[in-house]
Parts: sequence; C-alpha cells; structure tokens
Amino acid sequence: MSGLHPEAGILSIGAVHHSSGEEFYGEARLDYGQDANLSSLLVNGFSPESCHDDRKPTQLELVKTFYKWVESLRKQYFKSGLAIMGGHNINGDIKALKNVKPSWPFQSRVVDIHGIAFVLFGESLSAQALCSRLSVEPEPFIHNALEGAKQGQRTFNSIRKKLCIV
Repeated sequence: MSGLHPEAGILSIGAVHHSSGEEFYGEARLDYGQDANLSSLLVNGFSPESCHDDRKPTQLELVKTFYKWVESLRKQYFKSGLAIMGGHNINGDIKALKNVKPSWPFQSRVVDIHGIAFVLFGESLSAQALCSRLSVEPEPFIHNALEGAKQGQRTFNSIRKKLCIV
C-alpha cells in the first residue's frame, strides 16, 4: 500500500497458496493525483517515480489479475467453491482490494493471524513482534507483498504447530 490512509493505493499484491506453494506477485502504478507516503515507499522498496510508472498495470488491472489467479486456484483446490484467505490483519488487505474493485467475485472465509495471536498471547502483536514471539524468520525491513505473504504463511504454520493442528 502507498500508505495507511483510506485513499492509499495498491503498490503490489503478493500471495502464496497454502497447499501448493504457488505464488502470485504483481505491481501496479498509482492513479494520477494519488500520493504515496514516503515511509510506506521505504518499507516497500519503491521510489516516488516507480509508483507512477506507466509500464505497470493500473491498480484495477492488477486486482483483476489477482482475482483470476485466486479463482483458478479455488476451482482447482476448493471443490466446495469456498476460498480461505489468510494474513496478518487480512481484513485491511481485502478492504484495499474492494476499494479498487468493489465486487468480490468469490465466496471466502478469512483467517486473521493477528486475531489468532491476540487470543493466544492476550495482546496485540505486530507481524514482526509475532515472528519474534514464535521464533519465525521475519520478512526483511524492506520487503514486497510476496515476502509479506510468505512470512504470513510461516507464521500461520508455526501457530498451527503450537496448537497441534495438522
């Protein structure tokens, strides 16, 4: 994201399919007039110029491509038609996707790692703090969305082991 404010744009989308390990990564350009928070750019490794690179797809084009990727996996792995989306504060990510493309094309369930961690440890933990608590390799300080997704998967797997869930 280009910031934490409601008008923030999507700079990149990253995801990992839990069972197959298939990965999705794509970058988008911000709309003209859409600003990027400099600290958000630093964390994501983007420059102000790269945020408006016309060679990158629009945010809408990237979200549509991501939806197609999820749909193809959903058809292949979820015979019930239900997709399960997970991540640290995943609802914020889904909200950002819906801000770009309001129609949510599939039925899904959400697993919020932040919420699970709150129940386990009795406190709100950032993704980095949770990795430390679970002895999970964190994503680097400067990271892209795919690295964040991989870190989320490592964290989720560690929580599953901690709870003895196979």
